[in-house]
This record gives sequence, C-alpha cells and structure tokens, in this order.
Amino acid sequence: MKPKVSKQKQVTGSLSVIAYTGLIIILWLVLSGHYTPLLLWFGVISCTFVVFLTWNSNFFNGELRPEQLFVKVPVYWIWLGGEILKSNIATAKAIWMNKFDPEIFSVKATQKNENGLANYANSITLTPGTVTVSINENIFLVHALTAEMGDDVRSGTMDKKVTKLAL
Repeated sequence: MKPKVSKQKQVTGSLSVIAYTGLIIILWLVLSGHYTPLLLWFGVISCTFVVFLTWNSNFFNGELRPEQLFVKVPVYWIWLGGEILKSNIATAKAIWMNKFDPEIFSVKATQKNENGLANYANSITLTPGTVTVSINENIFLVHALTAEMGDDVRSGTMDKKVTKLAL
C-alpha cells in the first residue's frame, strides 16, 4: 500500500516535473546547437527518457521547488564558474612558480541530504587544486594543492552556498 502524499507535495511535485522538463529541454537546445528535424526528435526522445528516469528515482518528492531550478541553481553555477576560473589561475600560478604545499584536511559539511553532500563534494572536486578524497557521514577528507586553496575550502563559503540551494 502506497503512503498518502499531501496535496501540497503533489502540486509542488507536478510543478517540479514541469520546471525540470522545461529546463532539460532548454539545456538540450542550447548545448546541441543543431535544429534539424532528426536531431530535434532525438532531443525529444532523450529529454523524455531523462525525465522518465528522474521520475522513477523519486526525485520529484516535493522537496525540489521550481524556483530552485530557475533561480538558485543558475546563480550558484555562475558563482561556481567564477571560483573555477580563480582556481585555474591559482593552480597555473602554483605550477608555473613550482610552489606547492599540498595538504590533506577534514572539513564538515552542513548539508542534510545526500543530494546536498554530493553537490558539495563535486563542487570541491570541480574547483582545480582541490579534490574530495573521501566522505564519511558529513566529514569530507579533502586534498589541496596549496595552503591557500585549502583555506578557501575551510572558509565554508562553498558549503554555505550549497546548503542554501536546498532551502
């Protein structure tokens, strides 16, 4: 017997499906850049398949709201892109100057769900010069190429921004 889902969660889930579908279609169109009928059909098929898989994985359980997809996530991506650019420059400088001070340290994550923890770990790893080595509960083991890169992770700015995505 299926548990009863509140009307509010059903409405939020339906809006999430619509918003997610729209976002996937827009993303596919922008990244594809090809608009021939055959490729548009491939896009429809692949977007439908992604939404179907997402639906079956219980992703739309009412916790994700459309404003997250259209406001919070793009703002975070822009911020993360800037951090990646700054870290690329710092990493290139460290390599060019041969100034390495590698370290491994622990950092506590404040995210409450697996999605948030994965987003935070991936954000650390996407930033050049830092890698999430392991995760134990909400403690991350992080390797940094220089002390400054480690200080950026330890500052908690990225952690706070990823945590705000779920609110």
